[in-house]
Amino acid sequence: MVVPPCMYAPLFASFRWVLVILMLVASFSFSTAKSPAAPAYLKFTMNATAFPPEEYYDYVIVGGGTSGCPLAATLSQNYNVLLLERGGVPYGKPDLMTQEGHYHHAMVRENGEVILSAGSVGSPQLLLLSGVGSKPYLSSWGIPVAHHLPYVGQFLYDNPRNGRSLEEFKFTTWYGNRNFRFLGPSLPMDLSDDTLMGGFCRRTVSTIWHYHGGCLVGKVVDRDLQVIGINALRVVDGSILTISPGTNPQATLLMLGRYMGLKLMSDRTRYDESCKARGFEQKTQNEKLNELRERKKKAKERQPASFRKLVSESESQHAQRVAGRSIRLCLVSYKIIKKIFIVSKVAVV
Repeated sequence: MVVPPCMYAPLFASFRWVLVILMLVASFSFSTAKSPAAPAYLKFTMNATAFPPEEYYDYVIVGGGTSGCPLAATLSQNYNVLLLERGGVPYGKPDLMTQEGHYHHAMVRENGEVILSAGSVGSPQLLLLSGVGSKPYLSSWGIPVAHHLPYVGQFLYDNPRNGRSLEEFKFTTWYGNRNFRFLGPSLPMDLSDDTLMGGFCRRTVSTIWHYHGGCLVGKVVDRDLQVIGINALRVVDGSILTISPGTNPQATLLMLGRYMGLKLMSDRTRYDESCKARGFEQKTQNEKLNELRERKKKAKERQPASFRKLVSESESQHAQRVAGRSIRLCLVSYKIIKKIFIVSKVAVV
């Protein structure tokens, strides 16, 4: 017995095409949709290129290390904080641009600060590249001198690991001779010869990766960890330590970040209260917003015309690509729907 084909088979095929169209539209919507704004306490974990073109912060912390993370977490309770951990933008490029031509400028508000927390190697390096350091040394590398501070990058130490020094004195135990006396190996070198001792240390002493120094208190920063001679710039990490803690410095640096965060909030609260007591009223929220808009407008006007043209062209090209993609999707959908109606009409007839 031959079973005749179902008259509704073309309709089922049409429904499959409708499902395909809906899936295409849904995928296009998800690909072009913008991600919702992140909560304030997660804002500093986002990519900097996803931020608004310009934004003001109370504190900009450079380095998300052992001290930088607790410092940022503490300050973000009351203030707007930007924590920069790392990035692929070369030094000297002030604009962070995406492929679509969007850029971001991070600026510090009045009474705000920039805090370096990049470690004993990173923080001195950032200061030197910014022109803060010994004038003869910076000039030898062709770096413009912004502030002469001779001890930046000096007195960098490590907690040495000297267990390998025993390798030179070990020897095999003699088994089977119960009355044998070991006189011990002779010293490999003369202790009074500094050259020989230096070579011995280089062969036997290894690093334990606990660097400290480079921005010592009293030489690069003051007792409040503010860079000497520069306002609104601090260093909060292991580079300020003059001596090694004698153990793993992780707990010390964690509490250093937490302590400095609490201290900065306390000092700023006292400053605001003193301003009110002297008659300096705080600005209202509307005044702050108007001032922020005016600063953004001036910052945009200061940009070179070629850069503004590049940004506008990049944005227009991105809009054209999105529009072209939408038109192509609509044409494909139209052809599929037209075919569905033709098949449905034949099936009904």
